[in-house]
Amino acid sequence: MSAHVTPDQFSPEEQQCEAIAQRLEQLQRQSSALANEITLAVPLLREQGLPLPPNWGVHYLTWCQDRTRVGGEVASFLGLTTVAEQTLPEWNRLLDRKRTELRSTRDRDAALVMEVSEILQRVQGLQVVKGESNTHAEVHDLTVLASNLLDKLNDHTARRVVLEDADNLKALRAILFLIDSPKDGTLDEDAENQAVEEVESTFSRKLANALLRGRVTAPARKSSVPSLGTAAESLSSDEVAKRLTLGQSEPSPAPVRTTPTFVAAATSSIQIEELVRIGQRMQADIPGLYDAPHLLAAYEAVVLGIGYVEAVVKEFRSLTEPAKSNAELSQALHMLAKLQSAMRAAASPHEDDRQVSVYRWLFQTAKEQSIFISRHMKIDDPADPSKFPEWVEQIKAARRKLDAPRRQAKLFHKIQHELKLSLSDPDAWEAVFRGVEELIGTEKLAPSHVQL
Repeated sequence: MSAHVTPDQFSPEEQQCEAIAQRLEQLQRQSSALANEITLAVPLLREQGLPLPPNWGVHYLTWCQDRTRVGGEVASFLGLTTVAEQTLPEWNRLLDRKRTELRSTRDRDAALVMEVSEILQRVQGLQVVKGESNTHAEVHDLTVLASNLLDKLNDHTARRVVLEDADNLKALRAILFLIDSPKDGTLDEDAENQAVEEVESTFSRKLANALLRGRVTAPARKSSVPSLGTAAESLSSDEVAKRLTLGQSEPSPAPVRTTPTFVAAATSSIQIEELVRIGQRMQADIPGLYDAPHLLAAYEAVVLGIGYVEAVVKEFRSLTEPAKSNAELSQALHMLAKLQSAMRAAASPHEDDRQVSVYRWLFQTAKEQSIFISRHMKIDDPADPSKFPEWVEQIKAARRKLDAPRRQAKLFHKIQHELKLSLSDPDAWEAVFRGVEELIGTEKLAPSHVQL
């Protein structure tokens, strides 16, 4: 039976934060009561010469001791040397900032926990098909491993160990990829080789071979990927059989080569409109950011990065080269990961809701497209905001490269048009020469290019 994971529970650090906040709230009530006591007693002392209440000194000393104790807890929890010189409202603001940071981390971890939990539950349910006896031991070991990892995933104190176990998780994803992928020869060869290498290096060649032959099965996925359009074709064994001859006089068309989820699901499933809206909101805020240079650079760079991602998605939605599509999309998402991480660092110690929106979109899209982003998706792995100018130039270069086929096609079309005109207008040759010079000089096409 699989462990029941509840990712929305407070982490131990959040519980500690709440406990300190409660003690601080109690200290503030003590401060208010002590201040009221003094407020009533001081006029009597000043105007009538009456002494302060005899227990006033005891109350004050107790309050001082409590303030020192709670202040020590706040400083220790936040990693500060001391907060003694700061006011209680300032202590509260520091704790609120930390609470927001912890909540953000919990939200991010919750999504990751759900994803990892489903992977482990599917691996826990692996079965060997009837008649296959050579891999029973390997599959049994995998189910035991998945059960142990699920138990740790359900334990807040051990959860981080599972989430950061990149090698095992990558290999388990590869196992499920090989199980889910079609066995009809349409599987992308590079993707298959990569998955096989992961399984062999982490587990065994025998297991990889059994997976390739379809001798191991797993429970079906629980989650589905939403789609705005027609998803890339993924053929089941029954669908493949229907496309073979099977006694028909004329064979059916061969299955189209597809790229499975492990490498790149259909780019048509990407909810790009949401990301564009976030970019538009950021662009509208730019005029008011000139007093915050780092944040201004962050907004401008992220808006440019969002445009890059949008261009990649539009370019490759109809592309028939899925491997190239996946590589371009992965590059764009990795760049956006760096940008949003550096944007968070630039906004620190405050939290920018636009950065959070970009992060959530990025996390969900990378998950849907099965693209692993190895850097800058965690709070403790920030990108350097000083590199925004360098990244902007990289994005511009990537956009130029991405748009090159479209620009070149327009130039070729223009040259062909001018060539037709040249039959009746000799001056059209000048436009032809300019177009050819632009293709060679600006677009860097070789003079021996076939179309030239």
